[in-house]
Formats: sequence, C-alpha cells, structure tokens
Amino acid sequence: MRKKITSVMIGLIVVAIGVGIIGNAVGIWNFTIFFKGWWALALMLAFLCGIISEGPRLLNVLGLVIFGALFAKNYISILADVNIWLIVAGA
Repeated sequence: MRKKITSVMIGLIVVAIGVGIIGNAVGIWNFTIFFKGWWALALMLAFLCGIISEGPRLLNVLGLVIFGALFAKNYISILADVNIWLIVAGA
C-alpha cells in the first residue's frame, strides 16, 4: 500500500511540474522550476517519499528536517542569520 501511495505522489509531482511548464509555454503564468532553494525542496520530496514507502527511519526523518530547515531559511527572514549546521551538530 505504501509503494502505491509513493508512486501516486511522484506521479502527481511530475504532472504538477508538467502543468507549470505548459502554462509557462502558453503564457498563462511565469513558471520556473529553478527558484532559490529548489534543490532543498527536491531532496525534501525524496526523503518524504522514502518515509511514505519505507516508514519513518532515522536517515529519512533527519534528511527531511535538515533540508526543510535549509529550504525555510531561504523564505523565512528570521532564519536568515541562523547557522543551520551548528544546530544540526548540536553546538
């Protein structure tokens, strides 16, 4: 059941990206997949798919939290001055 949910989730992500690209090509909106922090979001989605398909394991949850913090740092101004790596290291 979890593998099926993961497959559906990946399919929906691909369809959403496709709709965004088509809307950009037609001129409905301005869509770009490469925005500030896109790589952190892509890794978050990969870890989330791992959590859904395999269950919550330490590496999947830790990766989701770390890359979630890095993604949030780009969009939440309060976190702009926070050193995420010191928090992860426990310092």
